[in-house]
Amino acid sequence: MKNTHDTNHISSLVDRKLFIPSYAKYLPSSHDAINMGNGRWVQSPLTVSKIVGGLALKKSDTVLELGCSSGYQAAVLSQLCQKVVTLDCDEALLKKANKVFDDLKINHIQTKYVHKGKNWQLKEKFNVIVVSMAIEIVPDEWFEQLLEGGRLIAPIIKTEEYQALTLLHKRNGSIEEETVELCSFISMQDIIERCKAKSKYDLRFWL
Repeated sequence: MKNTHDTNHISSLVDRKLFIPSYAKYLPSSHDAINMGNGRWVQSPLTVSKIVGGLALKKSDTVLELGCSSGYQAAVLSQLCQKVVTLDCDEALLKKANKVFDDLKINHIQTKYVHKGKNWQLKEKFNVIVVSMAIEIVPDEWFEQLLEGGRLIAPIIKTEEYQALTLLHKRNGSIEEETVELCSFISMQDIIERCKAKSKYDLRFWL
């Protein structure tokens, strides 16, 4: 897989500081992943470059992102494609991300709140699906949302200690799989459970 977007390019597309919690704005390194609390992170430009780099995005592409989190990755994606639809089960994070999108005058990102993590499927089909949470298998319903020639990238849980960032292509109705590299992401199930708990304490970093 050839990475067409290196870290410097990703960093130049969007000001990441707009997406990080106030407590972290003056940390020594502005390029590391940053903890927002409740198990959620602002991804590093390096991680985003690895996710975005192999997707061969075109300006005409539509992208579905599963796991909006801070909104940083969605903002980066929006600079490289026609439209981004990003879903999350944390309503507070979506509201925060929407405010930053508005401040940046990005009007081709749509957000959708997934109540208690129950429905991550949409009727619309997409060229690209980006999964920002570790999963054990990719549900057939997600593949059905991919257009022919579409790409899906996700952290796949292989064992309790082993995850692989995996790129899947939909070609002639079949799925071709390519491992990008080892990775470490919070699991989708963990995120859903945390959203259900609605811990106000762990959202303190946004205040």
